Amino acid sequence: MKGVLGNACLLAVVCLAAAAPSDPRFPKTFKEWTPESLINPDELGEYLEGDILLPLTRNGIIGEVFRWPGGEVAYIFDDYSE
Repeated sequence: MKGVLGNACLLAVVCLAAAAPSDPRFPKTFKEWTPESLINPDELGEYLEGDILLPLTRNGIIGEVFRWPGGEVAYIFDDYSE
């Protein structure tokens, strides 16, 4: 019974927090930004870190034919030479 009551209280707190209005100091868009906001305006919008546009058409290649043989990546540590 104690666990059920604790879970019910936790659920109530989470629901109330999700239903609360968002904090104006953390805007979602650039139009909502004010000088009092606690977020960098360059980081708002569709760009990653403010200036990096990620292509939506590219993703990681998951086909096994594109993986390294045996799961090992070949590399050599050596002194620099020309």
